[in-house]
Amino acid sequence: VPVAFKTAVLFFAVADLANIDPMYQFSLPFFINLFKASIHKSERHDAIHLRISNLNRSFMLMLYRNICRSLFENHKLLLSFLITTRIAIAARKVSMVDYRFFLTGGVSLENAPAKPIDWVPDRMWTEMFRMGRTDVKYACLLETFEKEGSIWRRIYDSPDPLSILADEDDRPVSMQGLDLFQALMVLRCVRPDRVLPAVLTYVASEIGDEFVKPPPFDITGSYADSSCVSPLIFILSSGSDANSALLTFATDRGKDILQLSLGQGQGPRAERMILDSLHSGDWVLLQNCHLFASWLPRLEKILEGLDLSHVNPDFRLWLTA
Repeated sequence: VPVAFKTAVLFFAVADLANIDPMYQFSLPFFINLFKASIHKSERHDAIHLRISNLNRSFMLMLYRNICRSLFENHKLLLSFLITTRIAIAARKVSMVDYRFFLTGGVSLENAPAKPIDWVPDRMWTEMFRMGRTDVKYACLLETFEKEGSIWRRIYDSPDPLSILADEDDRPVSMQGLDLFQALMVLRCVRPDRVLPAVLTYVASEIGDEFVKPPPFDITGSYADSSCVSPLIFILSSGSDANSALLTFATDRGKDILQLSLGQGQGPRAERMILDSLHSGDWVLLQNCHLFASWLPRLEKILEGLDLSHVNPDFRLWLTA
C-alpha cells in the first residue's frame, strides 16, 4: 500500500531524531493522530492514484511543519534531509553505500595513489580515492582526473560548484550518468564548505521548496493542532519570554489564563488550578517547570489520567521551561 509504506518510512525517519537530541522523541499516538488529521485535510479526488499522491504529500508536509516546531533551528535542515534521503533509499534511488559515504567520507585501509596535480589538497584526493573504492563508477573519476584537471580546478574555485557538478554539459566526462545525490558525494570530497547550501538544493529538487523553508513560530497553528489533554510546551532560551505572545493570543480568543511560576511548595496549588480548569475550560500557564523538576512526575500522572470525554474541550495547559 503506497500510503502505508511511505508513512512507515517517515515514522522511522522522525524516530531517528532522538539520536541527535533525547528531547526529540515523538510518540506513536502523536504520529497516528497527525496521520488521521492529514486524511481529513488532504484534497480529495476520485482517481485513486491522485488521492494517494495527495495523501502522501499532505501528510509529509503536515509532519514536517509539526516536527519543526519542536526542533532547534540548526536541526531543521537535518530533518528535511533525513526525510528526503529515507524516501529515496526506500524507493531505491539512493543506495545505503552511497548514503553512508556521504555521511562519513568512507573508510579504506589502502593508501591513496600519488596526486597527479599539485594544487589538489590531500584530503580531497584521499576522499575521492575512498569513494572510488565503493563502486567502479566512481573509480574513473581518479583515472581521468589529470586529463580533466582544468574542469576540476574550475569546480574547486567556483562559488557555486554544485551548479557545475550537476550540469551534464559542463561537468567532467567521468561524471556522466551520476544523479544529484551522487554529485553531492563528489562535492563532499571537493568542496565540503559548500555541502550545506547544496543540501538545500537537493531537498528542494526532490521533495519541494516547502521543505527548505521552516515555518515561523505560529502560536495559532500550534493551538489548532493541539488537544485539551496534551500540554503545549515552550522550550525557551535564556532571556526569551513567551508570555506576551501567549497573553495576546488568549485575549484575542477571549480566554482567561491562570498563571503560576513553579517552585518549591507550589505543587498543590498548580494541581488545583489544573483540576478546576479541566471543567471550566480556562487555560493554565505553568512557568519555569525546570525549577520544580521533582513535581513533574506528578504532573505527568495527572495528564495521563485525563479522559477526553470528561474534559472541557476549551481547556489548555501551557508549560514553559
